Amino acid sequence: MLEKLKFSSYPNFNSKIFVILRPFLLLFSWIYLFLGLIRNLLYSLGIFKTHNFKKDFPQAKVISVGNITAGGTGKTPWTIFLADKISKSGKKVTILTRGYGRKSSGQVVLDEESKKNKNWQEVGDEPFLMASKLNGIPIVVNSDRAEAGQWTLQHNESEVLLLDDGFQNKSIKKNLEIVLIDATNPFGNFKLLPAGILREPLRNLRRADLLVLNKVDRVSSKEQLLDHLKTVSTAPIVESGYEISHAENINSGQTIPRAELKGKSCLAFCGIASPFSFTASLKELQLRVVETKFFPDHYVYKERDILDLVKQGLTQKVDFLAT
Repeated sequence: MLEKLKFSSYPNFNSKIFVILRPFLLLFSWIYLFLGLIRNLLYSLGIFKTHNFKKDFPQAKVISVGNITAGGTGKTPWTIFLADKISKSGKKVTILTRGYGRKSSGQVVLDEESKKNKNWQEVGDEPFLMASKLNGIPIVVNSDRAEAGQWTLQHNESEVLLLDDGFQNKSIKKNLEIVLIDATNPFGNFKLLPAGILREPLRNLRRADLLVLNKVDRVSSKEQLLDHLKTVSTAPIVESGYEISHAENINSGQTIPRAELKGKSCLAFCGIASPFSFTASLKELQLRVVETKFFPDHYVYKERDILDLVKQGLTQKVDFLAT
């Protein structure tokens, strides 16, 4: 059984607090499932509208990059990767994203001019990262992705709309549905939120047109997982992983080659959905991780946090802090 495979499950479903709260969390999971079924029914009946941009904009293609679990699968790097590849193929592409955790409201457009005057608080940390990595590719931040898509097609004649975190979004008809799965922790404890990490039942992977099994370089065996995926989806499966080329000094911007990191000591900290993936990356670099500090996903560091981390790093006499 797939459930017997050992994955780096996060959060810890066997923790004392989780065991105590499990009955209540399971109840809320059933409520979550019921609400999801009602929502899907409303879309099926046409009460909630699914926008088909093809009618008014025949050139438009919509590609969705999403997941079936809560965070940590690598959507942002994959969105950046795809946007870059599509752009280099000669197609005009725009990324549509909701901008999780941003301080602004309404729609914000990040293009070559506007991104010079925007900060991550206004647009969200992930759109800001995308904008810093991509040149000439607009990013439209709007919680209403259908509205963002309509505006985009009317104003910049994009040929491809890349929908970030779009698997659960039914407001737009898609041409390609890509779903990422974290090979190190594919489905958690197989329970729906909040009792687990599944955003919808596993059987819904049948909607996917392409499955991306990410971080396969960090698991010793993938065959059983691949076999299980084939029982719930007929979509083709591609495998991907990460290779770190260098580190970067946040203060100076100087790059440090991978070879120079070997054997160095560090205090590691992060505020992401899959912290164990981060620490695994450090071990691949053969860094000596003296201590780790995990913060919540999308955590906004305060000055006190940074001062405490620096103090701990000095006390531990590490070579640097890594994040």
